[in-house]
Order: sequence, then structure tokens, then C-alpha cells
Amino acid sequence: MIVNKFGGASVKNAEAIRRLAAIIKNQEEETVIVVSAMGKTTNKLEQITALKFEGNDSYNEALISLMNEHTQTLKELFPSGSNAVFDIVIGIFAEISKTLTDYNGDDYDFLYDQVVSMGEILSTRIVSAYLSSEGISNRWIDIRKHLKTDSSFREAKVEMDTSQNNIKNAFDFSKGEIFVTQGFIGSDFNKNVTTLGREGSDYTAALIANLLDAEKVV
Repeated sequence: MIVNKFGGASVKNAEAIRRLAAIIKNQEEETVIVVSAMGKTTNKLEQITALKFEGNDSYNEALISLMNEHTQTLKELFPSGSNAVFDIVIGIFAEISKTLTDYNGDDYDFLYDQVVSMGEILSTRIVSAYLSSEGISNRWIDIRKHLKTDSSFREAKVEMDTSQNNIKNAFDFSKGEIFVTQGFIGSDFNKNVTTLGREGSDYTAALIANLLDAEKVV
């Protein structure tokens, strides 16, 4: 079994996602794909979070712009426009918008993790849908449910024992599926989303590989 880590540049647009699919299609091993947010999405979500925290309503325009970038990629990958992933992506952006609108607290790190973590949710939904459209059987895994951490927002520490049990149960290769999941993110025991620090996707890939006794990480 191998773990493939695809960084933001590897999924930055439709062409890059097509290349990802071509790579995966040629693999015969049991495979987990760990995917970062697309392109500069993490940076843009950071900027959106900062604007909200500063009380600058222009965060709405920035969020709409980011949504348009993602839907443009979808239009290129699925020209018919009929794939269910369109509604999924729009729904995720609606969730981000609600999180930002409703938040009235003063904990920047907490808000950061709830918002910035969604970049990986978006990218993996799109990658999973495209793999399926190319006949590559896969299962989307929400790593937030399985990778448990403490509540140190923006620099969460993984609770190894709980995470190992969860991950071994979640990644069942008996059906011959490829698994698509997120790097960088997890959740605490209060079900709040946490992040593992910038460049945390590499750490996630290595961690999953270790917990599943993978042969290698690529």
C-alpha cells in the first residue's frame, strides 16, 4: 500500500487534476491520496478570515471570487455541468459564508481553523468526483472525523492512539477502492476543526502512511 501526497500546485487547475488522475490510473497498489487545497486557496482563505476578523465586509467579495475560481475548474472538468459535485462545492462555500457571518467571537485561531480548513474539503471533493468520472473507483474520506487532535488551534497535536484506531477502521481496502482524503486538518474531541500548521499536509501523509504500515509515501 502506498500513500500519494498531492500538493496545491498538483491540483491548482483542471489540467493539473487531469494529470493527477492519469498518475493514479496507472497504479496497481492499494492507494491513499492525500490532497492539499488547490493552488493558492489556503492563502486566500487566510486573507478572507483576516478581513472578517478586522470587521472588513469585503471578505464577502473575496469569498465569491474564490468560489468562482473553483466553479471555473469544475466547468472545465465537467463540461456538461451535470455532475453532483457542482452542488457540493456551492454548498461548501455556503457553509464557509455562514461560519464567517455568524462568528462574533475574539478567538482568531479558532475561526482560522474553521475557515481555512475548508480548502482541503473543496479540493478533495473535486478530485474524488473527477476520478469517479474517469472510471477510477474511489471513496472520499473526511479525515476530520478520524484524525483526532488537542485543541491547539492552528498548531494542533495529534492524539496518536485514538487516531490510529480510527484510521485503521476507516481505510478498509477489501473493496479495492482508492481513498481520497485531506491533509492539514483534523478535529478535537469537541468536534471543532483543527489544523496542524502550515505545510501540514506532508505531515498528514506521513502520519497516515505510518498508521497504515504503508510501503512508501510519494
